[in-house]
Amino acid sequence: MIVSRRAYDPVKGCDNMEQWEDAIEQYKRELMRYAKENGRLYAETSEQPPAPPEPAQQAEPVWKQYKKNRPMPPEYAGEETEKEAEPKEEAAPPDPPETDELTEGREAEYASFEEFAKANPARGLLRIQAFAARQAFPVVNAKIEVEKDFADGTHSFAEAYTDINGVVENIALPTKDKSLSQSPGGVIPYATYTVRVTHPHFAPTEFCRVPIFDGIESLQPVAMVQAGQKTVTVE
Repeated sequence: MIVSRRAYDPVKGCDNMEQWEDAIEQYKRELMRYAKENGRLYAETSEQPPAPPEPAQQAEPVWKQYKKNRPMPPEYAGEETEKEAEPKEEAAPPDPPETDELTEGREAEYASFEEFAKANPARGLLRIQAFAARQAFPVVNAKIEVEKDFADGTHSFAEAYTDINGVVENIALPTKDKSLSQSPGGVIPYATYTVRVTHPHFAPTEFCRVPIFDGIESLQPVAMVQAGQKTVTVE
C-alpha cells in the first residue's frame, strides 16, 4: 500500500493534515490487526505434540496417615491389613552334623584286634622303600614296624628290616573288602596303619594312617634324614 502526502479516502478523500494523520493511524491499526490474525493462525495450524498425561497419584491408605501413638478411626481399622510386609530375617542354615554322625572319609574305631580282624577279612600288601640324600642311595637295615592302636592297646602287625635296596615288601595286612567301594555307604573301603622307620644313623620317621586296599600293594617311600634330629612324623 502506497500513501501519498495527500491522504486519500475512497469515499471522501483527504484534503488536510488532520485527515492525513487519521489515515496513518488507521493504517497502523490495520497492520496490527493483520499481524495478530496471522500469528494466531500460525499457532493454530502448527503441529505440536500433545503434552503427556500426568501420572495418576495413588491415594495413600488412610491407615498410613495415622501415627502409632494416635488412635485410628473405627471405620478404617480394617485397612491396616494392607500394610507392606516387613522384611523377614533369613533363617540361619542348620548346624552341620556332629563328627560322630559322619563315617565317610574316616575309619571306624575298634575296641580290640579281634573286632578289627572280623571287620577286615580281606588282605592288602605294603611295600616300604627307604632312601637318603634325595634318593641318591638306599638305606640298608632300617627297621620297619607296622602297628595299629585299639581301645585295649597297640597291636603290632609286622616287623622287618630293609634289604640292600632299602626295600621291605609283601607285608600282608588285614583290610576292607573291595566290594565296599562299589556300593554306597559311609564306611571307607580300606584300613589304615601306622608305619615307623628307625635306623642308628638316621632320625626316626613315622607315618600315620597309611591306607591299605584289598588286593593292591601300596608303596610307602621313606626319605631318611641324618641322626640328631627329632622324629619326623607324616600325617
